[in-house]
Amino acid sequence: MNDFLLDTDIIINHLKDRSKKGFSLENLFAQGNLFVSTLTAAEVWRGIPQEKRDKTEEALTRIENIPVTTGLARSSGVLSFTYAKRGITITTIDAIIATTALEKNLILVSHDKIYTRIGGLKHYSP
Repeated sequence: MNDFLLDTDIIINHLKDRSKKGFSLENLFAQGNLFVSTLTAAEVWRGIPQEKRDKTEEALTRIENIPVTTGLARSSGVLSFTYAKRGITITTIDAIIATTALEKNLILVSHDKIYTRIGGLKHYSP
């Protein structure tokens, strides 16, 4: 059984029926537990029009929310700083999401290629 941390793009694509052929959140639910960062939830709500809000609420209530703690904020800042010294820019939100996956031992599901550059991060791009 695997546990997955969903990035914003995966949820938005699901809600707008734009997921790639053969991929669905239901398939991931069958393989393990699904999680989102509170930041991901905020980004999802920002990108959803009024007519999709009921579907959004339904989807997000099925996925466990991981809050951003002071410890996660500290670790993500260190991660971002470390990669910046190597010439790799990671946005604050992406750093927090990556750190959440690393610290909680979750597979990060995203199409964002920045995550492939973070050592030790388990990443799945459907």
